[in-house]
Amino acid sequence: MDSMGQKIKAARLEKGFTQEILADLAVLSLRTIQRIEADENVPTAKTLHLICKALEVDVSLFSQAKVDFEKTRILNIKLLLPYNWGHFRKIGIYDNDGTLITKIMHGETLQLPIDLSIKKVVVKLDIFRSEIEIPIDDKNLFLKLYMNFRDYFPFQYIDTLKRKCLTGKFVTAHEFEQFDLSFYQMSKEWISKSKIDKPNLRLGLALSAGLIVFSIVEQENEYQDLLFFISVVSFISLLMIVNEKEKLLAFDYKNRMIATGFAFLVASLFLSSSFYIVLIFLIFSGVFLLKSIMEAERN
Repeated sequence: MDSMGQKIKAARLEKGFTQEILADLAVLSLRTIQRIEADENVPTAKTLHLICKALEVDVSLFSQAKVDFEKTRILNIKLLLPYNWGHFRKIGIYDNDGTLITKIMHGETLQLPIDLSIKKVVVKLDIFRSEIEIPIDDKNLFLKLYMNFRDYFPFQYIDTLKRKCLTGKFVTAHEFEQFDLSFYQMSKEWISKSKIDKPNLRLGLALSAGLIVFSIVEQENEYQDLLFFISVVSFISLLMIVNEKEKLLAFDYKNRMIATGFAFLVASLFLSSSFYIVLIFLIFSGVFLLKSIMEAERN
């Protein structure tokens, strides 16, 4: 019967790989490959998995190997990233000694044996680094990897600068199976369009439309361009809310309405019309802002 080293060498030659190529693909040293093929070393379960992955063969091909699988457990890993963030990057998974266990890409699900001596896994990509403790008693491990961030402006960008934004959690087999991109949607707070303050929304559209008209009419106003810009942006922002079909992201809706209210107040101060027209715009802008703040507190 062929030895472990002979089987690995035969599989390598069948793929047309040199020992150097196999070492690079498996992220192992050339000397390690040489010793294994010469039957000077018996590979650990982790090393065997890396070799099998590089050779694109099943570990059962080496079922007669003298690998002590009683001292290993099975690690299942699934990685899902939101939007298009890092979809073409490989994320490194390391053990507590800093040794590379495997690499995984967005949408992949991997299964591999790991030594019982490994107490935690470390997830690394660029600035991101998270340490995840491995449950002590579980023989089959299920690890989901994800981005932990608040998905609304400006925290969407602030949180993704934190080292532990890319992280993971050990879950049950059922939770692992159910883990998909809807995970990111479930973490958001939504508000039904039927529950928003429609009269206030219409007031905002009327205010922005009025400001657009005055920004065009007031040709002598030195702030005409700024007034036009604020009023058009406000109108488009509110129109986007109108065009939403069933539900809106709660935080985005609340902040958009409040920010628009403040924009109306600022724009009103730039009007060069009569005192009474400016006063009317200020009053209605204040009403819009106050109602927006009250609605945000209710929801």
